[in-house]
This record gives sequence, C-alpha cells and structure tokens, in this order.
Amino acid sequence: MEDEFQSLVEDTIQLPPSVSPEQIELAESPRTPPPSLPVLAVPDVVELPYFSANFSQQEPSEDDGELWPPSPESLHLIESGTVPAHLLTKPKPSTTVAFISPAVELMMKSHGEQGAARLQTTPPETSEENVRMFVKEGRLLSAVNMLTELLNGREMSIDTLQLWTLRFVLLMKLGKYSTVDAEMALFGNLDKCDMYHEFYPDSKKKGSAVPWSMRLVWGLIPLHCPASGGLYRALDRLYGLVYHLDQVMHAGLPYLQEQRVVRYKSRVLVEIAGVLASAGSVQPAIKILKQVQTTQQELHIPITNAIIRLYFHVGNVTKGEQLLEEVESQLNEEEREVNEGFRCIAHGDYSEAYQHFSRAVNHNPNNTVAAINGAVCLLYMGRLGDSILQFEGAIKSSLHPTLVFNLVSLYELKTAASTTKKYQLLDLVTSKPGWEAFPFEFLRL
Repeated sequence: MEDEFQSLVEDTIQLPPSVSPEQIELAESPRTPPPSLPVLAVPDVVELPYFSANFSQQEPSEDDGELWPPSPESLHLIESGTVPAHLLTKPKPSTTVAFISPAVELMMKSHGEQGAARLQTTPPETSEENVRMFVKEGRLLSAVNMLTELLNGREMSIDTLQLWTLRFVLLMKLGKYSTVDAEMALFGNLDKCDMYHEFYPDSKKKGSAVPWSMRLVWGLIPLHCPASGGLYRALDRLYGLVYHLDQVMHAGLPYLQEQRVVRYKSRVLVEIAGVLASAGSVQPAIKILKQVQTTQQELHIPITNAIIRLYFHVGNVTKGEQLLEEVESQLNEEEREVNEGFRCIAHGDYSEAYQHFSRAVNHNPNNTVAAINGAVCLLYMGRLGDSILQFEGAIKSSLHPTLVFNLVSLYELKTAASTTKKYQLLDLVTSKPGWEAFPFEFLRL
C-alpha cells in the first residue's frame, strides 16, 4: 500500500505553487475588489513545465528514507525499546465535520434545492480504494472527507503516514491551509520515534517513513499561515531541507542515489525561488534559479524562460532581451511567442504583445498564460468587450481559476448587473470534473 499511495500523491496531485500563475491579473489579491486598471502579477517561477507536469515522474519510486536517519535522541529512545507515550505521534483530524463546497450554497441560491442536490451525492463505503477513486476523478473534497473517517482514531503507522500525506496535499490543493497547519503541528518536526522504520519491528527498511511530499508541505505551510511564522518560517524550513540534503551528499552516496538527492534539492530550491519572488525579492530568486541550472541541465530552457520573464517584470529589459537572444534558437515557436509577448509588455507595446500571445494560443489553445495575457493586453488597449470575448473563448479550453477570476473582474468593470454572468460561470464550473477543487470565492457571488 505504501508504494501505491506514494504514487498517487506524486503522480496525481501537485502541490500548489508558492506564487501566482505566470500572468497579468486584474487584481493583486483574488479576495479584494478589482481596481479600475489591471496590475502586473509576479511571473511564476514555481510552475515551471518540468516541475508542474513532469517532476512527479522524475521523483524516485525507490525508498530514500535512509537519507533521513533518526536524530540521536530519537534513535536512543527507539533502541531503548520503551518510548514514553507522550513522545509518540498522536495525529487526528482537527474536525470530524465533513467539508462542504461553497458551490452547494451558491447553487441553492440560484437553482434551489434541486440544483444543490445535483452536487450532493451519497458517498460510497469508506475505504482506501474509494479514496483513490475520488482523487482520480478529481473529487478532492470527497476524498478529504473520506480520509477524515479513515484517520479518525487510527493509530500511527507507516501506512497511516501515507494517508496523512495524501490528506495534507489534498487540503493544500483545496486551500484549507489552517487545517493543514493545525493537523501537521501534531507531527512536530517530523522526527518523532514512530516516524522511523526502526520503530516498527516488522519493517525491513531504515530511516524515515515520512514521504517526500509531506516534507514539502511541512516546509511550505507557514507561508500560508502568518500566525505560524509566515514567510521567514517557511524559508527557514526550506533552507533546512537544502542544508540536510547537502550534508547527505557531502557524506558520499552511490551515483544513482546522489542524482535523486540532486533532484530533491532542485525541487526545494525552485520552491524557495518562488517564495522569494512572491515576496518581491526577484534578484535572489534569479540567483537561485541559476544555481539549479548548473546541476539540472534538462531544466535549462524552462528555468531560462522564468528568468527572462522575471527580468522583464522588474524592468531590467536589457538583461531579459540579452538572455532571450541567447536561447531563442532553442525555443519552440510557442515559447518564443510567449517570451516576445512579455518583452513587448516590458516596453509598453500592448498591441504587439497581444499579437504574440494570440499566436501562442494558436499553437496551443490550452496555453492559459498566453490567453490571460492576451486578453488583458486588449483591456489595456481600451477594448474591454474584445477582452471579455477572449476570456470567454479561453474558458472553453480551460477552467483555470485565474481565467475565471479575471473574467469575473471584467464583468464587474463592464456592468453593475454582473451577477447573472457569474451564475452562468458557476453552472459551467460545476458541470466539469474536478469542480470540488475550484476556489468559488473567485466568482465573488
């Protein structure tokens, strides 16, 4: 079961990025009213193609728990054979009340009980198999609710660690950060005795039983919870992971295992770069991304694209154009058009930028980044109606939350009677698979 759930976490669910998707947004925060004019958002450096789509395929299926041996204190307690009960992990869901999507209440307002009932189905029997089914179907809220039942009152074990990891990743995907923070606090610093294979007599493995994805969540969660330390606590934890991986490599490893550790470290460094960029520290973020390039040659192009866009964002147009010229011959047509679009934005030429983004969308109708930027360029050109039409066309290919959020913002800019349009978007979103993970506050109903 351990390998099966680890695969489910890595291959099906991706951790949310630490910064906004690479786009031009209509507001700095989805939870604030849109201003009269749009503002530039920080270009994304976390959702690099390799990490957002392919990194899970690169993460090793082999067990690397030995990279995280017990601390001397934990090892002493394990070897003593008598670990005091108060030093063991006693995790439990922070609530046994099922989460209900806000879409249910919104559908009740717009379509009455019959409309709300369409979103509420009788759940199947509680089982790990049905949790996996929910995740594969994109029914993340249903999966979390079933995991609540499975984990409530269940003792700590290697298998339950896998279930807890899946729960944390799903909750992060759903934006339930305070729940993750409260529940993860019960796991301490991930060094309790019963988090190691050595604690379990029947286990033939050594080292930590904590999955890699759980360590990433542990490192990132303070970023979303200011009361738990916020930005600085997240950076402290993430840099702590980097330091540990450096120590492991310096101690010497077989070649294949060392390459896996390099990938682990690259993943953390990209997360750190995203955290720094979202906080406005763009130059340090660029420096870290360049560091990743030196060890992960296969990431050269996607990271270079991210660096180019960061340069354009902070106004260092010359540096961005120099870097773009160096790699342009290595880019495919779609990448080239998107980068040229950002270059034109940096020069304030929204008309030309729109042409580049339009050609990128022609190459790939699912390119959400190009669709968003093209539509907002139209807005800057004073073509509000055309901008709305472009967004409405884009959501036919992708219901990316940012597309919907920006479209809602444009509806509000165009008319005070935007509620009808918003409810039409609600109907559209709830008709698609995976609607449970959609942030319905973006509809501002």
